Amino acid sequence: MAKVQSTSQKSFGIAIIVLSIIVVPFMYYSFGMYFQARAHRPDYEWPELSELWKAVVSGVLIIACKSCVIKLFYPFNRTIAKNQDQPDVCRLRALKASKYVFQFGYFVFASTYGYITLRDAPWMPWFLGGSGTWEAVWEGAPYIAQCPGAYTYCMLQLGYHFGDLLHL
Repeated sequence: MAKVQSTSQKSFGIAIIVLSIIVVPFMYYSFGMYFQARAHRPDYEWPELSELWKAVVSGVLIIACKSCVIKLFYPFNRTIAKNQDQPDVCRLRALKASKYVFQFGYFVFASTYGYITLRDAPWMPWFLGGSGTWEAVWEGAPYIAQCPGAYTYCMLQLGYHFGDLLHL
């Protein structure tokens, strides 16, 4: 007997098809623009695909840290979660709270690391804590000068999302 798909499974399948229709041409044209721009300015410091190892490694480390933080904070959050009379609801609330503790710590770290990395950029204005000017953003556009550590910062941020993709 054939299984009848639920409406949520059909909706998910349709969403995957729609996203593929959007993402595949986007990626095709993005890579095309990248290679065209790279041919136009070979002297510019272009990101390399070989740098993606930073995103993969940081993604795996973020998954490990997330698991540790959830295990560390779950017992405490379990005792203060509401709905103590409903164990399943209490467990889900404690897990959710533990995940949010990790996210808080990660985003504080990422924001601090990003600020430290970008504060000496020539385009970071004084009112954001930098030493540059807003007008420097447009110098050499679209081939702006990269500050040291910017690619690594981007790869760490990509690693966070890669970790979430792996940790569904």
